[in-house]
Parts: sequence; structure tokens; C-alpha cells
Amino acid sequence: MKSLFAFLTLLFSINFAYAVGEPMNENFTDLINAATQSVELGKQGNSEGFLTSVDAALDVVKEQKMKGDSPKLQRVSTKLKNAKKLGKEGKLSEATVAVEEALAVIK
Repeated sequence: MKSLFAFLTLLFSINFAYAVGEPMNENFTDLINAATQSVELGKQGNSEGFLTSVDAALDVVKEQKMKGDSPKLQRVSTKLKNAKKLGKEGKLSEATVAVEEALAVIK
């Protein structure tokens, strides 16, 4: 009886640990598209379009955070906010790099 109880406890703990360690199933397609567009516009030197697309990417992050917050989204949000700030300051190349870093976190 004790060995059956021990076996069931072990089985339950293995399944629980597996479920806790599984990555969340997140879909970042819209976010990737908006961030990619930001990078393209930044490389073209289009600061107004860049800021508009970064705002769009930040809106997607907000929507996804409502569905379920994840550490990955927090890091992406911080990088995108930094990119927006740099873009407003006229540092478009640095802002573009910040969006590329956000893309690296997403992927």
C-alpha cells in the first residue's frame, strides 16, 4: 500500500513539474509584423512612420498583456518604449536597434 501511494505521489509530482515548466503558447505574429515594419521604416529614415508603427506595436503588446501577462512581453514593451523615446529625440538609428532587440526577444 505504501509503495502504491509513493508511486502515485511520484507520478503526480512529475506531471505537475512538467506542466509548470511548459512554455506558454503565445502568438506574436501581429507584434512581429508591426516591429518588422518599424525596423524597415527606421532604416529608410522615415521617423514619422517609424513612430506610428512603434505605437502600433505597443498597442499589440497592450492587447496581449490583457490576455495574459508574460515576462517576454514585459521585456518587449520596455524595449519598444525606449525605441519610441529615442525616435522622438531624433535618434532614429538607435531607436531602430532597440526595435531589433525587441524582435530578438519575441523570436
